[in-house]
Amino acid sequence: MLREHSQDESDLVERERVFYQIATCEVPEEKRYRPVGFSGVDLGTITTLTDY
Repeated sequence: MLREHSQDESDLVERERVFYQIATCEVPEEKRYRPVGFSGVDLGTITTLTDY
């Protein structure tokens, strides 16, 4: 994934004598799922719990 979406920018960071490479990637957004039909009913209930 890093090779495919690299932004040619990375940093080398040392934390407690351990080195980490931090790379910036631009990953394309996944296609949105469009449902066919429906699988529930919205009754429009606004208040589900009341205290009298």
